[in-house]
Amino acid sequence: MPYTLNIEDRKIAAEKETFNNFLNVLTVVGVEKLTAYKIKKVVVIEDQLSPSQVISLAHRKNVDCVAQNSLQTLDEKIKILARLDQDINLYFDENFSFFTEPTENHKIIFDSETSRQKIIDMVFHRLQIDIEASRSVSLKSALEELIMNTQIDARSLTDSKENKKSVLLIEKAEKIVAISLIDDYGTLIYSKFLNQIESCLNIGVSASINHNRQRGAGIGSSIIFNAIDSLYLGCIAGKKTRVTAIIPFGISDKIQEKLQKSIFLI
Repeated sequence: MPYTLNIEDRKIAAEKETFNNFLNVLTVVGVEKLTAYKIKKVVVIEDQLSPSQVISLAHRKNVDCVAQNSLQTLDEKIKILARLDQDINLYFDENFSFFTEPTENHKIIFDSETSRQKIIDMVFHRLQIDIEASRSVSLKSALEELIMNTQIDARSLTDSKENKKSVLLIEKAEKIVAISLIDDYGTLIYSKFLNQIESCLNIGVSASINHNRQRGAGIGSSIIFNAIDSLYLGCIAGKKTRVTAIIPFGISDKIQEKLQKSIFLI
């Protein structure tokens, strides 16, 4: 299943929408110059970037959004950006949708004391996806890490002793689901999240565990990134965090490996 698009197809997709607060860069050429003095969010629309290149652009090159065609099409991703371009705060709205025509959606409210396995079982039950199937492993692993980040990391990074309620939103479309975790702690640090992914991509998960054994493996971000088609990160410091992962389900490992990943720092 090919996902690559030629430059003309990418241009056509980008030109369908008018952006005011986002600056479209069709290729990585010129990124250094544009990001050095940027006054708008920079969007790179590319093709055939490796996972490492995607993370490098976001983490090292100050690019806000890297969009590639994949199971969720480039056209769909640009439509999402166009809506956020009009009002970036829409991203934190629980009603914000990542699919043009979702087949179903669900909402689960939980806190740090809620059983993680109970949440995971509930998600798979509502989505009617076999949790024991071999092709559900990536979705299950990423979901567990997303919940852990909200239940443990988000709360541990704040001075508040309050056990705040968090929201898990699920949207389902053909072969992909959007899993959103929203909390009211607002403690997500983009650079830390991306650095953990980069570390695992550079030296491997096993080596990263050994390297970081004194301060925690920090491989959760990488497990999430390995599973996704697209990843959206948004944080209003001290107020709210939303992480949305667009994750395939029911596909073979071969197709999973060919996905062109995208990342969006909202």
